[in-house]
Amino acid sequence: MGMCRTGAPLTIHSSRSRFAARLNSGVRPHGGLMSNWFENNATKSVLIYTAFVITSTWAVSTFILNDNRVALVQRQLDAQRAQTDQYKSKVELLQRDVETARAENAEYRQWLSQTKDAIPVMVPRVIELTGRIKTLEAENSALLASGTGPKPKEDAHSATLGTAFIDQETGLIFTVKDTTPSMTATVLVKFPESGSQQEYTISAGQQWSFKLGTKRYTLTVTEISFLGDRVSFQITRLS
Repeated sequence: MGMCRTGAPLTIHSSRSRFAARLNSGVRPHGGLMSNWFENNATKSVLIYTAFVITSTWAVSTFILNDNRVALVQRQLDAQRAQTDQYKSKVELLQRDVETARAENAEYRQWLSQTKDAIPVMVPRVIELTGRIKTLEAENSALLASGTGPKPKEDAHSATLGTAFIDQETGLIFTVKDTTPSMTATVLVKFPESGSQQEYTISAGQQWSFKLGTKRYTLTVTEISFLGDRVSFQITRLS
């Protein structure tokens, strides 16, 4: 049995008690420290939480905005691709027309080279036909002046992509919105007695009847040009 510094005898029970006391004296409750820190630093806690919320909100907003931008750019790319496909179709049609014209031109050249004196033979015929045309035009003018000849037809009208035709007599408005390689078109038409424009998908021969007061008219589509983005039509007064 040993002796402690105070002179008291050391026993197993007293050694264990002293060891437990020393061990407990070095342990500090962490929960209490954290709660004390938040209580002593309330302003810092609020600032840190606010900064965390702001950072999180900024990150989420940035992600959403970037996603919207990507979607917008994708839609613009799709529209540009569709427009490019239309231009490609037009170029292909023009290329075919050029090739056809070249083939016909080569055929005419071959025919002229094989036929001797072809041009001198054709010149008198051309002169004769030109004279007949002038005679008929003079007779037609005389008939129109006397009032016994046929009444002239109304001039054909046309509208191109991006423009609007306005009829001065009836107030009809005709706008071309789009044309397709299949020779159809999308147009907007506002008739005199309607409140707003109506959209139609049309082809050549499409016809509408409309009124202005007691007068009756017809609107007839005569031609659709995909290469020229043009729609030709005629307005006829019936009564």
